[in-house]
Amino acid sequence: MKYLLTFAFLLIAVSGISAQTASRLDIPYDSLRTVLEEIYDLDQEVRIDFVERTQRGDTSLSAVKAKMREVDSANQVE
Repeated sequence: MKYLLTFAFLLIAVSGISAQTASRLDIPYDSLRTVLEEIYDLDQEVRIDFVERTQRGDTSLSAVKAKMREVDSANQVE
């Protein structure tokens, strides 16, 4: 029982600290949303190009695949 009470106390204390820390953070949600939307747009642009070329029967896809890898790498870093 003693351990259960200690665990409950620690759990409550940690959750209180987490809530206080989260409320003090200034997270720039608007700018984060803008960055994520730009990443999404670039990602989809290269994929749409790939799909359209594939549907047209274009066999020279190596440049598009290279661009896709480049965009993917940059997006992962971002």
